[in-house]
Amino acid sequence: MHRSASYSPSTPVFKELFPTDENFEWVPLVRTSDRYAPTAKVNICLRAADETGLTLLKFISEGQVLSGHGWEFLKERAEAEKSGQYAFGGGEVKVVAKLRAWSMTGKDGKIRKGLSLAATQLFIKPREKVLIQEADVLEPW
Repeated sequence: MHRSASYSPSTPVFKELFPTDENFEWVPLVRTSDRYAPTAKVNICLRAADETGLTLLKFISEGQVLSGHGWEFLKERAEAEKSGQYAFGGGEVKVVAKLRAWSMTGKDGKIRKGLSLAATQLFIKPREKVLIQEADVLEPW
C-alpha cells in the first residue's frame, strides 16, 4: 500500500474517511518528480447544466474587475488578452478551492483513494502589455 508523506494514519479525520484496515492505493494530491517541481491539479468547472456549480472567474484588467463564469466568458477574456501564442502567459492567478476526499474502484478492481481540489473562484491578473511605439529612426539625422 503506497501512501504519500502528507497522509497520516493517526489523523482522526483521515481515519474516518480512509479506514486503515482496508487495502487501497493512496493517490497523492501533490505529485513529485525528479525532473520537475512538485505540482498539484485544480479542477475548474467551465460547463455544467446548473450554473451554481461553475467556477466564478474574476479578471483584473486595466484597473477594472470583470466577473463571470463559463467557457464563453473565459474565451472572450482570452481573446482580449492574447498576445502571441498564449493568452495568460506570465500572469498571476489566485484560487479559492474546496478540498474533497474521494474513493473509487478501478476497472482492475483496485481501490484508490485521495484528495482533490475543486476551484470555486479563480482570480486572474494577466501580465501587463508593453506597448512599443513606432518612431522614425532616421528623424534626428
